[in-house]
Amino acid sequence: MLKSNRQIKLNEEDTDFQRLLWMDFESKEVRDFKLLRITFGTASAPFLAVRTLQQVATDEGQKYPLAADKVSTSFSMDDLMCGCETIKEGIEIYKQMKGLLQEGWFELQK
Repeated sequence: MLKSNRQIKLNEEDTDFQRLLWMDFESKEVRDFKLLRITFGTASAPFLAVRTLQQVATDEGQKYPLAADKVSTSFSMDDLMCGCETIKEGIEIYKQMKGLLQEGWFELQK
């Protein structure tokens, strides 16, 4: 699992499409805010999370080929689901995945 989708910043021109209305119940004042990051629970969040991971794999995958392949085939939203044949291979997948994800400022958890 990754920590966290909230780290993925949106392009400035896309922030108008993610707004939040907030009403102060005492003053009845309504304010709107632009959300600058992917917001969990929105319809686009799963796609944007996976697409961002794929871009990190494309940009940095030459340094982490085993992990880059797993990003393309084994992520669902923010969960990595894969296996391996040996303990040595599992350790190598972990090391490469951790390195690749750090390139995108993500942290592998669980």
